[in-house]
Amino acid sequence: MDFIKDLLNEGQMMGAGFFLFGVFLLNWCAKMERKDFQVMRDPKLKWERIDKDKKRIQDMKKKSTRGTFMTLTGLGCAVYGAFKFFISVQ
Repeated sequence: MDFIKDLLNEGQMMGAGFFLFGVFLLNWCAKMERKDFQVMRDPKLKWERIDKDKKRIQDMKKKSTRGTFMTLTGLGCAVYGAFKFFISVQ
């Protein structure tokens, strides 16, 4: 453990942690969006979602808002982590 402390300082470890968390969020969001896109590719389900009622359209908007929020959060964490890591280099 002392080897890691000698190699990286506290700011670099925090930056690496934020970067990895951001990458995890982006990967998780991409998997969820890909799954939702596969469901929407089926024409029967696509038109059922559009024509059925307003509730299903609102559910799709909630999923889209969730995906946007997760993407922006993941991107922010990844960029902040990379920035923090490189600023802390001594």
